[in-house]
Amino acid sequence: MGNIESSSKVNVGQLQGLSPRELNISRSLAYEEYQQHLKEDSHDALVEFPLELLSSVSFYEKFDASFNCFTYIPSEFAIYLPHLSFVDLSHNRLSYLPDSFGYLFHLKTLLLNNNRLQELPESFFYLARLQKVDLSHNQLKCLPQNLGSMESLQSLNVSYNELDALPLTLGKSKSLKLILAIFNKCKCPPQKICNQGSESVLAYLRNQNPKEPEEKLLGKSNEFPRVRGDVFVLAPSNPHTARTQYVQTQTNTNATSRIKTPLRPPVNAHYLPPDELVDKIVGCLYGAAIGDAVGLCTEFMMPDECQFHYDKDSLSWEHMVKDRHRSKWQKGDWTDSFDQTVLILENILHWAGVVDELEFAKSLLTWCKHGFPELGDTVGRGVRGVIAKVVCEPQFMSDPHAAARSVANKFESPSNGAVMRVAALGIAHFHNLNEVATNAVRICKATHCDPRCIASCVAVCIIIALILQGQHELTSKSSLEELLEKSKEQGKVYLVEPFHQKDFHHYFNCQTWQDVEFCEPRMTDYTMKPLGAGLVALRSMKDYKTAITELVMQGGHATCNAVVAGALLGCKFGYSELPRDWLEGLIPQQVTWLNTKINSLLDMMALP
Repeated sequence: MGNIESSSKVNVGQLQGLSPRELNISRSLAYEEYQQHLKEDSHDALVEFPLELLSSVSFYEKFDASFNCFTYIPSEFAIYLPHLSFVDLSHNRLSYLPDSFGYLFHLKTLLLNNNRLQELPESFFYLARLQKVDLSHNQLKCLPQNLGSMESLQSLNVSYNELDALPLTLGKSKSLKLILAIFNKCKCPPQKICNQGSESVLAYLRNQNPKEPEEKLLGKSNEFPRVRGDVFVLAPSNPHTARTQYVQTQTNTNATSRIKTPLRPPVNAHYLPPDELVDKIVGCLYGAAIGDAVGLCTEFMMPDECQFHYDKDSLSWEHMVKDRHRSKWQKGDWTDSFDQTVLILENILHWAGVVDELEFAKSLLTWCKHGFPELGDTVGRGVRGVIAKVVCEPQFMSDPHAAARSVANKFESPSNGAVMRVAALGIAHFHNLNEVATNAVRICKATHCDPRCIASCVAVCIIIALILQGQHELTSKSSLEELLEKSKEQGKVYLVEPFHQKDFHHYFNCQTWQDVEFCEPRMTDYTMKPLGAGLVALRSMKDYKTAITELVMQGGHATCNAVVAGALLGCKFGYSELPRDWLEGLIPQQVTWLNTKINSLLDMMALP
């Protein structure tokens, strides 16, 4: 709806919204505006409910007034808006709810997080159809004892409050499937149990008051908009398809300009038809981009929080939670994980296929300061940890490897900032595994010199290169394991310490998401976890959307895990089989920008 300064400025026409059943008077905030909203009231935020809204009965079913500065809800709210099934009043200044709020008999979803609520009215129990309620980040000291008798309640989030107990009646609930209660002061259940997650809390409550619960994706192929450059010296004798031209270059019946096609694979470098090779290359890059964008939805969440906020059957950034972290990016945007993948792709294009760590260091520092200005960036969002320290070293521009060593000497951090970005290095020179490994090492060491970081980067790049060579049948588990074993052998040569080798072996053999332990305390950004994520995704034999959805619903450092797994799955299935709704949900300007770079890469490889 945009920003609205006061209730007097809201007329009936404005309240119509995009749908006669939906009313949106929320504010859409950039990251800096979000930070400002947390600190103080904004002049363009609503401080009281629009008078027009409370003058007659309406038929709205969905109401979004988030990111305003309401301090109270008028008692007439439920009378004039009786048909609401969805209400979002998050990020306001509410300190209480009126007793009449319990008369919203059709309400199913209620978002009241990030307010100043200290208690709930006893009438809250009357919300008989309420299924999901978010009360996190308030000042609640107690909850109504009859909360567990709400017959439809399925998901309850009361994290980040001042609760000293949860109602034991919740243990009687037949419908409750998920409860989040971290960062409270609970004695019953003990806060230690609350911090262990929903499963532990429900088990405790049901043990006190026994009862039980219960608990389950695809379409037409995508076509990449290939725009071909003029890389052929002679017009082919049979020029009806670009595929024919490629075949003619491979059989020396037509030539390409060597200057324009420095990455052209040698004859017999791969076993894939040229169109399929193109599909897998494009799929690798877009698979990484989509994985990053979807991963942002759950990044740094615990699995219970993921389940609370998202439906795994319809996961999309369209439903992305608005909070301090996610407000840095638009919906459909990828994060720094794929931004840095593009930096490497640009490096490859700029130096005609030669990978240069000095050029990468230069572009990385520029990106950290400015982002991609052509996309409207003013800074590189998400820079943190090792990378933030390394780029500040005085010698970074002249000797990035030395800068990385200097930082590593101060503290050990085998983090995932290198492995998240290396997918493009598995594409360039994919026919030469030694070249692929060497390039992966050089770019990894530009910021991360820990041997575990190097081994994980090499392994990911080798997997991509082997998929592009096309010698392994990826639908066969035994053939897939042969491919993975080859990449494992290439990666482990960089590990000397026995405990490093043991860790590498553990993550390489992960079979399930639980094996990877994405939310392991103080280890969420460990470089081996994105590698483990990619390996489990490949071994699952599931389609891209199913595997990535399952992965990001594990939470943890979801962007880094999904950008790697997305690259591997995208390379396996190809661009044509990526989920269309996720592809079309990416920001159009960024898609056009990325397509130009991918087309340049395909031209450099002389591919149709």
